[in-house]
Amino acid sequence: MKSLFPLFLSLFFISSCKNETKKEISFSDIQSVVGEKIAIHERIYPDFFHIKSDYLIVSSSKTDTMLYVYSLPQLEFISSAGRKGRGPNEIPLFPMFCNSESETSLYIWGYTPSSLKKISFDEAGKFIYESDIRLNFYDAFNNMYLEDDLSLIYYSPTELVIKKYSVKDRKITDEIIFKSDKTLGSYNPEIGVADIGPSHIVYAFEFKKQINIYDKRNFELLTVLTDNESYDPPAPSEPQGIVRQYYNIIAGDKRFYALSPSKRKDEDSEGKTLMEVFDYKGNPVGKYEFDTFLNPCIIDEKRGYVYGYSSVYPDSFLKYKLGFAKVS
Repeated sequence: MKSLFPLFLSLFFISSCKNETKKEISFSDIQSVVGEKIAIHERIYPDFFHIKSDYLIVSSSKTDTMLYVYSLPQLEFISSAGRKGRGPNEIPLFPMFCNSESETSLYIWGYTPSSLKKISFDEAGKFIYESDIRLNFYDAFNNMYLEDDLSLIYYSPTELVIKKYSVKDRKITDEIIFKSDKTLGSYNPEIGVADIGPSHIVYAFEFKKQINIYDKRNFELLTVLTDNESYDPPAPSEPQGIVRQYYNIIAGDKRFYALSPSKRKDEDSEGKTLMEVFDYKGNPVGKYEFDTFLNPCIIDEKRGYVYGYSSVYPDSFLKYKLGFAKVS
């Protein structure tokens, strides 16, 4: 039976790609938005943002303390944790967040290479370390989503594979595989960014205008969004001519958000971020141009805000009020 698994996997991917819907990416206009600057008094260099309960948690791997908790939507500092080191509840690597259905439990990778730390908050917003979820192996875990502490879905950018891992059975149970061409190195046209939400998986390609939407339950490809343009493979010998499309994608409850550098041919758009918003049927909701390049960035659908950070304003968070983002 084991020898038949690759054949079964190939048949699965062929069949899962037959019935997808194709839709053209098209927006009628772009709305410009300007952020409110919220001063950061702590010495941090944000790598990732994560929202849990009424808190924004920020990872900062370049500082001795690497996790910071802020109130929402005020962005007032509450507490810090996760000192760099190898002692109890210290972090020898760098912290990354794992999404989940839980409204109160926070999951963080980085305390060990092959586990997730489960954390809750006390009344003062400080960490309570609950337990470790053992994964029993290491991979390039990115954009993780944990279901009921039993299944971990994540993206491995080194392999260009989205995987589902059974914590109980200690094995990979599903995969979405993108073509890998090692001769192109980091300019492989299949390279993209992924995110896993409560109901769907979204994958945005870095070098072509395309987003794939998958059903999270069975990894079936549902919809392909494209601009219907043909794209030549990026030329590694001419990196200055390579145009990057999407650099981040965020899967929300009922919508997802695809971020790209602004490419309008005028000086006013230089160094800004475009955000395209879709529902999970692939219908456009809106397109927005932020006043600077945001990385990292996160959507607070509950309160209708976007929070971002830009190296242009190293001592501030950026906060944007977007009414469309609030999900009823």
